[in-house]
Amino acid sequence: MEGDDFPKVIVHEGKIIILYNKDKKILWGRETNLEKAAIISKEIEIGLRSIDYAKFRLLKVIEEIADYLLVKQIPEEMLDAIIGDAFGDTYRMLPEICRKITYNIKNR
Repeated sequence: MEGDDFPKVIVHEGKIIILYNKDKKILWGRETNLEKAAIISKEIEIGLRSIDYAKFRLLKVIEEIADYLLVKQIPEEMLDAIIGDAFGDTYRMLPEICRKITYNIKNR
């Protein structure tokens, strides 16, 4: 996942195009000001790659949690409910967690 070349966002003849892989591309929009289009495309690409990175890392952690629970002899059929409940609780705490992390980084 890390170091992957996709998604990539390009500007071609005023079109901002998202390339998800060699075969899949989506027209995001149009911008006649090429300087502005370049800025927009860079911001989109950073956002998409950041989302992909976060998903990749979250999936790795979920796999580790599932492995740990299985070793602790939690029944396999309970894993999705247990992890889903924990994820839901964590998701609700996310805005506060992000605020704390941002505050701590700014005040180092």
